[in-house]
Amino acid sequence: MESLEADEFIDPPLSLKDYSLDNPQAEIKIWTKEDDDPEKIKEIEILVGSEDKEAKKVVVKNAKLDYLFKVDSEFLEEFPKELKDWKIVEKTEEKKENQENKKQEEKE
Repeated sequence: MESLEADEFIDPPLSLKDYSLDNPQAEIKIWTKEDDDPEKIKEIEILVGSEDKEAKKVVVKNAKLDYLFKVDSEFLEEFPKELKDWKIVEKTEEKKENQENKKQEEKE
């Protein structure tokens, strides 16, 4: 999601139904820590509308903004389809550190 770039902006639409956002194909919530205050969590909600397969574009909406974005629909190919497909990916350094800690605990 972080690599998505808007190809086109759509001013506030008269109806979200025109872009299939009244019943989106996906609702994505992302939580991030604030840079200035790591204790504060920011929530971003993204709605994914219908895909124009010919143009290879999909309309998305940030729930906090009035306008819409058209983005390349390629991200949908890799988008997890089921809840079980979502995984938390640890950073490489954290993963190595966790593995080392587990090995150390096993020795003790």
